[in-house]
Amino acid sequence: MQSVTHRNGGGDINTEGASIDSGSLQGLNGLRVHAAFHHIVEKNFEQNIRGTVNASYLSLVQPFDSDQSKLSLIVSNNTESGNPPDKVPQPLLDQFGRNWFWPTNVYAEWDKTRATNVILGLDSLVNDYTMADIRLFVSDNRNDRTAYGNPATANPSKGGGTYLGYRIPESIKSCSALTGYGANYDTYKPRPCLGHAPPAAPSSAIWMITRAWAAEPISR
Repeated sequence: MQSVTHRNGGGDINTEGASIDSGSLQGLNGLRVHAAFHHIVEKNFEQNIRGTVNASYLSLVQPFDSDQSKLSLIVSNNTESGNPPDKVPQPLLDQFGRNWFWPTNVYAEWDKTRATNVILGLDSLVNDYTMADIRLFVSDNRNDRTAYGNPATANPSKGGGTYLGYRIPESIKSCSALTGYGANYDTYKPRPCLGHAPPAAPSSAIWMITRAWAAEPISR
């Protein structure tokens, strides 16, 4: 287990992680296990801006048939969430300081991403001249990008929301397609904007690769 905190000039980054490697477990027919996990938190120098990353990895290798074949499994899962920075008018920075950022009840953005990959493999010595392997791949990705602008700050004359007389980054009349205001301001119908997919559009895929090759006589 390790934990590291350092300052990069723009904020603090704290990293924690642990890993384990079993080596060959003779009591389990030579099973080998490797697992790792890392947790990273970055705090920006700006208020209300931060990011979190969790990365996990697992691999299993099980030999069988007198070590002439092996079954393997690799699983990785990475998640990222955060509140990215955006534009801030210089007069507001002059007034409140260089680390000032919009209050979350005025403007905020939430980014969430998850990527999961699984690889299942089988390697086998078919005969003295032929090796064969099969790989099954599964990939699943999720992306969610949500931006919020408080409709109470609406200023039609300036084409969007304003705060302390300055335009907030998010326009409350663009792709959110709001259907209500006031107490019902968070009722909306997500729809594509500028050619991009709707929020949280998933992406998944499954495919298999099979191959075999001949070589010089293989020593058993």
